[in-house]
Amino acid sequence: MFEEVAVETNRYASSVLRESPPSPSSPAKNWTRTSAGELVIFWALCMLMGVVGKPAIHLYWSTRNILATPFFGQTMTRDRFCLLLRFLHFNDNNQAKQRSDPSYDPLFKLRPFYDAVTTAFHTVFTPWRSIAIDEALIKFYGRLSFKTYNPRKPAKYGMKAYKICDPSGYTWKFRLYTGKAKDTIVGLVMSMMTGLLDKGYRLFMDNWYSSPTLFGELFKRKTHACGTVRANRVEMPKNLKPAQKMTRGMSIFKRSKELLAMLWFDKRDVTMLSTIHTNSFSDTQKKHHVTGENIQKPDIVLDYNKYMGGVDLSDFLTNTYADMRKSLKWYKKLIFHLNDLAVTNAYIVYCHAVDSKVDHLKFVLDLVEQMITYGNKLAQDRPRPLRPGRRCNKENVLRLEFLESQHWPIHIPPTANKPCTTRPCVACKPKPLGKRRQQGEQTSRPESRFMCRKCEVPLHILCFERYHTKANYRSG
Repeated sequence: MFEEVAVETNRYASSVLRESPPSPSSPAKNWTRTSAGELVIFWALCMLMGVVGKPAIHLYWSTRNILATPFFGQTMTRDRFCLLLRFLHFNDNNQAKQRSDPSYDPLFKLRPFYDAVTTAFHTVFTPWRSIAIDEALIKFYGRLSFKTYNPRKPAKYGMKAYKICDPSGYTWKFRLYTGKAKDTIVGLVMSMMTGLLDKGYRLFMDNWYSSPTLFGELFKRKTHACGTVRANRVEMPKNLKPAQKMTRGMSIFKRSKELLAMLWFDKRDVTMLSTIHTNSFSDTQKKHHVTGENIQKPDIVLDYNKYMGGVDLSDFLTNTYADMRKSLKWYKKLIFHLNDLAVTNAYIVYCHAVDSKVDHLKFVLDLVEQMITYGNKLAQDRPRPLRPGRRCNKENVLRLEFLESQHWPIHIPPTANKPCTTRPCVACKPKPLGKRRQQGEQTSRPESRFMCRKCEVPLHILCFERYHTKANYRSG
């Protein structure tokens, strides 16, 4: 994956610098191509920033005693880090579709990374039997066509995502909301459950998803369900209402085949639907503060409270050491959120593997150290921008500067009638139309036997550099 990100980052940087050449004082004038190893190190530093919080990026390289964190400067220069953050890219912009195109993909900018990470979530771990589906909100206040507002979430504004989590907080399925879709709620849930249907799982949900129709469809696929439900949903029993005012602890149950509907009065009315439970109650091990009697609650409520918190636990663990910069573009926000979510999943899997609770902070710090070691190992055969004062082999740095370039001169392929094919060089200035030819002046563009392998345009060898480095590449 990092190899692909390096290719796209280099492609995007070359495009930006070609269209808008940097000023002599800009750090971008010293841009050199990045590699997978360097990006692994960059990624590790981004993760470390979530642990060591500071209000601005440049402060991580501050030399003031009260702010100094020398590890960052010892690992990568500030300018290099900022350049990588600026040019970080995950897909080829030249392949992007217009919004009017039926095949337009709102997540095109990060599609390869998004697919790789979310696919790994549901292939490397098998969740517990009881799972929950709920929404998460990734805070973002910038301009975005599919930004949503949710007053129940701490962030209020951001990108909405649907998640399926087990009680340990492991995110098994992640799907970003990208605008109104043709899917109904039933279609959404059934799609999210692909891979878990027909295996006896128990799915818990809130009243935004719950309905007798959905529970019936899940039951047909050998999947039980439980959740709060809106009393006015289609096919809900009309007689699930008390004949008299209910007091705390009172309940009404109605059953239709596999569906059990319940109205229970606690501090307010609680309406629930289940294909798992009966009308049984259990002791909560708590006593009423006035009467001293043991407090009992319906099993349907106890199980809902026990298993519905997986998504909230996942959000808590993910945001504990998350690095969310206000200045990031939306797709970079989402990329770093997915990375934080992947770290959380890795932490949960590791705790299962060692069968004990591991300190979360220690796990993240150990992971950062291992990533930097791995990144240095990947980059050992390719020099990267070095810190001031560090020795390097200058000849190797220059010689390998274009190690990952795809722009190389090749011979123009021969044709059936012309084994040594030539074509007019696109970088040579042609003779203006209507102007009398001067003595010794070319009547047309000089032809070349070479072309750029990537751009597929004919070029002289001496014109090759000018064409790929200057916006106005026509020779005078």
